[in-house]
Amino acid sequence: MLKTRSLHTMACLALVVVIGTAPSNAQPATALADGGQDIFLLPYFLGNGETGVYLAYSRDGLAFEWLNDGELIMPAPQWGDESLTRDPSILYHDGVYHMVWTTSWWSRSIGYASSKDLVTWSEPKKIDIWGDRQDIKNT
Repeated sequence: MLKTRSLHTMACLALVVVIGTAPSNAQPATALADGGQDIFLLPYFLGNGETGVYLAYSRDGLAFEWLNDGELIMPAPQWGDESLTRDPSILYHDGVYHMVWTTSWWSRSIGYASSKDLVTWSEPKKIDIWGDRQDIKNT
């Protein structure tokens, strides 16, 4: 059963439009398989982003419903003080969902993972964006 969650209870900053089809159940693996209409896919985090990434969808961009019964789709990686999954964004390209996120408040890196079905995700990678530059405080 799909549940509706108010955007006011979500800590999120990114909304990604996915050209796909409307979900038929609460599991991400089949959520984009049936229907025939475009949907909005919203990756989000709760709290400070310490638990991981969740997904919600909408047919109209206003009312969102949980995918995966409101459970995590990807747990936060264990990277010490850079283990947050804040501000997740997803891009779909050539049959693969690519997700990036903020790893901490003062990190100079971002996180990256990919999936073909929104259920099974690659091992998260921490990507140092700035290299040797020392004038950058965070990403």
